[in-house]
Amino acid sequence: MTDILIRDIDETLDKALKVRAIEHGRTREAEIKVILKSVVSRRPKKRSLADALMDIPKLDADVNHLFKRPDSSARNR
Repeated sequence: MTDILIRDIDETLDKALKVRAIEHGRTREAEIKVILKSVVSRRPKKRSLADALMDIPKLDADVNHLFKRPDSSARNR
């Protein structure tokens, strides 16, 4: 197994880790291992194309003018 040393941990974070470890009946080191394993082992959720398209924000402005063709009389000159 590999050892990892993390320096300069904020005291608030360290206290929170200690409390969380006590709540789960583990040592602080064991609690950190559980947290790391749970975060690293998560797989990103696959999204369908439909879901991705639905997440695109709708434009509130009238954008129809962007798609109008030039006046036909202007083309025949």
